[in-house]
Amino acid sequence: MTIDMGDMGSLNYEADTGARGIGKIKDKMPTADEDVGNGIDVDGSSTSGGLTGLVSGGAQGFHYAKTINDMIEIGVGYAPKGGKTTGAGGVSGPGATASNVSGFLIVDPIDGLEIGFGIGEAPTATTGDASKTDDHQTIYATYVYGPVTVGYQTSSVDTVGSTADDEVTRWAVLYAVNDEMSISYQDHENDDTTATDETATGWSASYTSGGMTFKLHRNSADNVGNTVSKESEHTEVGVTFAF
Repeated sequence: MTIDMGDMGSLNYEADTGARGIGKIKDKMPTADEDVGNGIDVDGSSTSGGLTGLVSGGAQGFHYAKTINDMIEIGVGYAPKGGKTTGAGGVSGPGATASNVSGFLIVDPIDGLEIGFGIGEAPTATTGDASKTDDHQTIYATYVYGPVTVGYQTSSVDTVGSTADDEVTRWAVLYAVNDEMSISYQDHENDDTTATDETATGWSASYTSGGMTFKLHRNSADNVGNTVSKESEHTEVGVTFAF
């Protein structure tokens, strides 16, 4: 559900899987198809088998957005706390969690350049104490010059009461060969302060002919989840039709 308040911005609520707050800018790298983490899976579960260390603002809750003079965009997210075995808002028990609170600022200072910064707090996975949260932060920049788009993003997750913090670096290049075809490359590294670095690379391409669009991407990752010897590869080819 979205309420459009005109010049005052918009307020959105989702009860399923929509990104809130900082989660909307967790990966702003250019790509011709999917991001470098798409399809990466080492344990048969998309929730715990993929790339790690990215920031999050929660999935269920509120998001406020406002654009100022087509140059500045702000976003604020709030995902209320809840529990698995306690009632919503519970502050104790096996399933108690904290709320997600986060926000971001995006600025377009000159033609082709976009800079974004986000900060927030999210429930920690290391303790059942709902009063403790992990600190999330990200900053990115993308620049378009003719047919080339380049991007760089760094994110950090500071885990409460632990030295196992994550620092993720991503960069990407997209080249528009012509109006119909684009290719891109992405690189990902998660430096965990207490474990092996997680690395991944991904190639993507897209081609449009009339009402048909062909897309493909191939991603590969080593030390997934910052665990030695966990590797994953994913290749996907697709076609869409516009009638």
